Amino acid sequence: MNFKRPFLMWLLSTMILTIPLAGYAQTIEGWVEDSQLHNDATWLKLLHFKESESDIISDHFFLAKGGRYSAKAELIETIKQFGMPTKSDVKHAQCRFPARFLWLKDKLKSNFSLTEIACSEFMDWQKKAGTDSISVVFASGYLENPASLYGHLMLKFNDSKRSNPLLDKSINYGADTPKNENPISYVLKGIFGGYEGVFSQAEFYKNNMLYGEMELRDLWEYRLNLSPQKVALVRAHAYELLNTRFQYFFFRENCAMQIADIVGLVEPDTLYNNSLPWVLPIDVIEHLEKSSLVAKVNEFPSRQTRFYNNYNRLASDDKTKLKTFLENQDLSSLNLVADPIAKQMLMDSALDFYAYEYVLTDDKALYNSKKYPLLAYQSTQPMVKLVNDSITPKRPEQSTKPLMFAVGPSMGKTSENTGLQYRIRAAYFDGLNLNYGKPKYATLSMFDLTVFQNEDDIKLKHLDLVKVESIQPSMTGIAADKGSTWNFNVGYESNDYGQGAFIKGGKGLSYMLTPDLVAVAMLNVRGSTSGEQVSIMPQLRVVSNGNQSYAYSAQLEYSQHLENEYNRFISQFELRLFRTRDREVSVLLKNDRSLNTGIFYHTFF
Repeated sequence: MNFKRPFLMWLLSTMILTIPLAGYAQTIEGWVEDSQLHNDATWLKLLHFKESESDIISDHFFLAKGGRYSAKAELIETIKQFGMPTKSDVKHAQCRFPARFLWLKDKLKSNFSLTEIACSEFMDWQKKAGTDSISVVFASGYLENPASLYGHLMLKFNDSKRSNPLLDKSINYGADTPKNENPISYVLKGIFGGYEGVFSQAEFYKNNMLYGEMELRDLWEYRLNLSPQKVALVRAHAYELLNTRFQYFFFRENCAMQIADIVGLVEPDTLYNNSLPWVLPIDVIEHLEKSSLVAKVNEFPSRQTRFYNNYNRLASDDKTKLKTFLENQDLSSLNLVADPIAKQMLMDSALDFYAYEYVLTDDKALYNSKKYPLLAYQSTQPMVKLVNDSITPKRPEQSTKPLMFAVGPSMGKTSENTGLQYRIRAAYFDGLNLNYGKPKYATLSMFDLTVFQNEDDIKLKHLDLVKVESIQPSMTGIAADKGSTWNFNVGYESNDYGQGAFIKGGKGLSYMLTPDLVAVAMLNVRGSTSGEQVSIMPQLRVVSNGNQSYAYSAQLEYSQHLENEYNRFISQFELRLFRTRDREVSVLLKNDRSLNTGIFYHTFF
C-alpha cells in the first residue's frame, strides 16, 4: 500500500496552517485568539449563534466537539479541516460549508494558505439554484391553519435564463409535524417548542401550487438588491442549512426569523425587532423595505384572486351572463355575446372559476367535464388580444402595522364609567384596519388588552388572548363561491355583570351588499366563569372597509343566558377615521343596558 503521498500532503497542509506571518502566533489557536475573529458578527450569523449558543440542534452542522456552544472552538476546527487533504469516502469540510469557506478565505489570505477544493455536488446545486438574484416570497395568511395565521416566508433563487420564474429553486422552512396530529397537541407543541424545524428545497412552482392554488393564498415576491458577492454568500449558506434542524417555536423561531437570518447574513442590521417576543413575516418584509433591499415586487395571485380580478373586470350585464352560463353550462348561450372582447373575458372568467371551484370541491371529474368542452368551444372562436387594465393591488406591507397602542376618553352614564381608556394590541389586525394582502373583513388579534382609569382606580376591562374572526363572503353570488364565516375568542372581561375568563365561538353567513359593504349573521355560544356563565348570542352586523380614509361597523347582538336573568340586547357602532399605516382615530358607541361613548387615538408600530 502506498501511503506516503497522502501522509506528505497532510503534513504539508499542517505546516502551512501553522506558519507564523507578520508577527501572528504560531498556531491557529493563537491566531484566532489574537484576531478575535470568532466574535465577528458574520461568523456568529453563519453559526446562528444567539446569546451564548447556536439555535441549530443538528450535530452534523458542527465540526468541533461542543461547537454549538463555542464559536471559537468551531472556528479553530473549521480552519483546520479546511486545510486537510481530501478523502474519497468523506465529504470535505469546504464542500459541506461553502459559505464558511467563501467568508474565511478572504479573512485568512494574508495569514494562512488554503487550497480550494473542487466541490462538484455544491457546484451542481448552485448551477440549478440560479445565479442572478434572490427573492423573499411572502404568502398571505391562512385562517384555516393556526401555523399560517400570520403568513409565511420562503426564499427563491432567480435565474434569468429560465423561461418561467415558477421553475426557480425555492428554500422553505417549517415545523416537522407528524401526520394526523391532534389539533390541540399541534397548537401547544407549536407554541412551546415541541417540534423541530427543518429547511427543505423545491422548485417554486410546487410551493406556488400548495399556497396559491390549493390554499388560495396570494404570493408576493420581493426581489432583493444584493451584489453578486452577497448573493453567492446567501446562496451558499442556504445550501449549508438544507436538512439542518432547529427547535421550532410558532411565535419567534419560525419561518420569518429563519429566512430573515439567512438574508441578514449579508446585512449589518437584524431584519426584525429583536426586543419583541415574536417575529412576524410582515415585519421582515417591512425591514427589507426600510433597508432599501427591495429592488422589485411581483405578485403571484391565487386561483381565487385571479377569478375575482377577471370577474370584476366584466360589465354588469356580462357578470349576469357568466352566472347564467355557470349554472346551466349551455355553450350555445355564449353565441349570444356579440362583442368578441366581452366573450373572451367571459370565457376566461369561466375557466378561472372552474379552477377555483376545483379547489373547493376536490372533484377532478367535475372540473374536467366543465373545462374541456369550454376549451374546445374557445378554440373555434377568433383570437382576441385583451388589454390588461387591472389596477395594481396594494401590497401587504402597506397595511396597518401590527402592534397598536390606543388612548382616549370613555364616557358612561355614571362617574364610575367615565374616564380614560388605554389599549394595547400585540398583533395583528382587525376588520376595520387597512388590510392589504389579508382577508379584508377578518380579524386576527393576539393579546389585546384594555385598561380603564377613572378618578378612583385603574382596572382591567378586557383582554383577548386570541381572537380569530373569518369573514370571507362570496364576492360574486355564484353558488359554489360560498366563502367562510366563523369566529373564535378566548380572554378575560370585567363588566357590570361580573368578571372572569370567557371562551366564545360561532359560525355564520356573510354576504356582499355592495362592493364595499358586507352583511354578517352569526350564531355564537359563550361560556364564562363570571355571573353570565353560558349564553347563546345571535348577532347581525354590517361592515364597510373599502375606503382608504374610513371604515365602520354596526352590530346588534342578543345575549340569551341559560342559567340566569342577564338576557339583553347589545348594540355597537364603530367608525375609524384618518386611517394610515401608522395611525387612525376610532369613535365608539356601545349600548349594553346603558350607553357608553368614546373617542380613541390609535398609533401603530
